[in-house]
Amino acid sequence: MIEVGVVGAAGRMGSEVVRAVEEADGLSLAAVIDPSLASGSNVVPTFRSMADVPEDLVDVIVDFTVAPVTSEHLAASLGRGIHVVVGTTGLTDEDLARASAASAARWPLLCLRGRRPFDRGAAR
Repeated sequence: MIEVGVVGAAGRMGSEVVRAVEEADGLSLAAVIDPSLASGSNVVPTFRSMADVPEDLVDVIVDFTVAPVTSEHLAASLGRGIHVVVGTTGLTDEDLARASAASAARWPLLCLRGRRPFDRGAAR
């Protein structure tokens, strides 16, 4: 079972991701992360930020937030060995370069931007 945390769970897309994870075979909703949700008041562990999520609670996060905070979530997750799926739009080449550097020691980063994949070797 893959333990999933959804960042931005209270938003329109985040709530759809929560629903999809709950319905999927092989996935378990381990945490929801959103500053607008009250911590500890739900059946699923709820946190205001990735920094509050205990070690080893989630295997992967799905981030559907906004570009300025996605970089923070990437750093907090990748630094702890948590895989990341990002659905956030508006990331800059600099954001992607930082994410690539943060992930380099553990696993490759694949980021699709429109129809053109981001190349770790050269920001575009």
